[in-house]
Amino acid sequence: MFDCFAAVQKAIQFKWYDFHAFDEKEYNDLKHFDNGDINVIVPNEVIAFSSPISPHLNITNETSYNKPEILVPQFKKLKINTIFRFNEKLYDENVLTQNGIQFFDMYFDDGQAPPADIVRKFADHAKQAKRGFGFHCK
Repeated sequence: MFDCFAAVQKAIQFKWYDFHAFDEKEYNDLKHFDNGDINVIVPNEVIAFSSPISPHLNITNETSYNKPEILVPQFKKLKINTIFRFNEKLYDENVLTQNGIQFFDMYFDDGQAPPADIVRKFADHAKQAKRGFGFHCK
């Protein structure tokens, strides 16, 4: 419990969280599946989201899933220009790259810790991101 409170204190200290400025409606809209199932980790810098799925790849029988096309406007609004994919290919990344979003594929087995080389590559690319970055696994 102490670590959780310490993390909140750091977030406030770095101005990543402001209780009075927190927009509950935006938070609830972003976490909605049709809006990308996005969680803002650091405002205008880091987001996490569910892996999109391209319908034309016929990967799933589900009718409700996160499509990469809906993410582009959300990324631009959130000042995200770099995306890291840590899971198997479930969508065509060209949807992102054709819209000026830098893309890195860094697959590792789901449920496992990433290998050291992937951690190093991720850290190097994240530091060089011109604006914010986002990442997802399954």
